[in-house]
Amino acid sequence: MASEADEARARIAALERELEALREALATTRRELEAERVMAHLQREQAAALADAKRQTEAYAAQAALESCRAEISMLRAVVAHARFTRSVQWELTGDALVPWRAEVGAESWQVRVNEFPEEPHLYTLLVDSREAGDFDTWPASWAHAWPPGATSASPPVTPVPKQSGDDPHEKAEYDREMAWLRRQRSR
Repeated sequence: MASEADEARARIAALERELEALREALATTRRELEAERVMAHLQREQAAALADAKRQTEAYAAQAALESCRAEISMLRAVVAHARFTRSVQWELTGDALVPWRAEVGAESWQVRVNEFPEEPHLYTLLVDSREAGDFDTWPASWAHAWPPGATSASPPVTPVPKQSGDDPHEKAEYDREMAWLRRQRSR
């Protein structure tokens, strides 16, 4: 499965290079098209129409090839993501509330970030070498992970927030008001 992921990553890299070459070719074609339009207008209108049609066809073909490459890259990224989420991984605690788990997988450093609710649509984000590699809500069954002290595999992984010196009854009252407002909004 790791070789499939490596092959997929290699294919993605090759497609990204091809995509960049197609972008450059498209830009060059568009520049050439504009230059030929000006020259043809000065010489003859008929020659300009012919050259324009030819270059437009080339530009459309390059654009279609570019879109095809984007679709293939997207598909290969999905294959790599699937391989990552089905791979057996042993996680360890970091002590960081934002990024509570990390693992070394091959030559890559993986981390799981707990996302902000409700700003982000998913509970977790997988980071591979500090780059976002995918979002998920349910912990994959093939991933074994350490639980924070006092938690069990039957309870969700929650990192307790230490009490702050600024906690006081006024802050609690404000928090209770905000939570009541949030409950009212959800019940609508």
